[in-house]
Amino acid sequence: MKKDKTIQTNQLINDQLNDLLGEAKNILKEIDETNNQIKVALDDISVKVDESIAKVEKIYSDLDQIEKEAGDEIDKLILQQAEDLAEE
Repeated sequence: MKKDKTIQTNQLINDQLNDLLGEAKNILKEIDETNNQIKVALDDISVKVDESIAKVEKIYSDLDQIEKEAGDEIDKLILQQAEDLAEE
């Protein structure tokens, strides 16, 4: 009788452990799915950051070019004014 009780107790414990193992596997599966979703989201963010950086660099490059052209134009105007004044 005591042996039967021990077997039943062991079976109950094994059933509970199997249930816990199943729950742990489900939790690990959910964690893996969440990690994959996070990885995809971070990859998307990384792509968008790289695109934004490229846009900012292009803007700075364009601004540098505009500044150079404006400086060249000012130099031409100053030279032209100096030449006009020298002729007067």
